[in-house]
Amino acid sequence: MGYAERKMHAERRMAGELARKAQPFLEPGEQIQVVFPTQVGNPWLVGVYGPIGSASFGKHDLAVVTDRNIVLLQVSFPLHIASPGAGRPKAVLARLPREPLGRPEGRLWGKVMIGGKPHWVVRSFFMDVAAANAVLAA
Repeated sequence: MGYAERKMHAERRMAGELARKAQPFLEPGEQIQVVFPTQVGNPWLVGVYGPIGSASFGKHDLAVVTDRNIVLLQVSFPLHIASPGAGRPKAVLARLPREPLGRPEGRLWGKVMIGGKPHWVVRSFFMDVAAANAVLAA
């Protein structure tokens, strides 16, 4: 298995883990279709403040597209911080109507609009945003 295949499998495992962590925050019977992490605020703070500064100043959410809504969950720490609580949802921020998110463009980060606010998505989750748009358009 080459590098690209290993990376793809790791990203799919991460998406499965995020879905498992998000499930308790959903309504009974609500089915997850797509899940991906987002950041509110400028993602380039990592370059200025480093990963710890970005974790302190940036707000990290989890976007969960379900068969009923788009659910935004507050996340304890960003996913890239190596701690036992990283990426663990803490609370439901909003339940939004199912509307297309737009196409993220960029080399490393792409911006999508969720609930009228810009959210930044790292490139490795662009495919998940495309899948969410496909599900939302259907």
